[in-house]
Amino acid sequence: MSAAILFMLAATADVTPPVRAEICHAQIMVMIEDVMSQTGRVAGPSWFVRDWWARRLTDAQSDASRQAEVRAIVRSFRIADPEGSDAERKACVDEAIEAGAVPGRNG
Repeated sequence: MSAAILFMLAATADVTPPVRAEICHAQIMVMIEDVMSQTGRVAGPSWFVRDWWARRLTDAQSDASRQAEVRAIVRSFRIADPEGSDAERKACVDEAIEAGAVPGRNG
């Protein structure tokens, strides 16, 4: 987890630090939401990456309410540190692709 996200969590009372799957799923969801609002279309690989991280949420025992909290943290992080947020999102996408999330595109 990046230091910037930990900083954001420190400023948010009563929030258990998210696990990697929650952070990455939130990063991808926010990315998809942004692209949808701008263009109305999202490239197919984004959905594969989202689904790959969503499967990891089960292991993290993350529910819809918790996922909404983490998405809010990720949005705040993007405002506070756009470059750090972009790097975190890229790392999440790369990790999923390297693990085989996108058919035919293994790192």
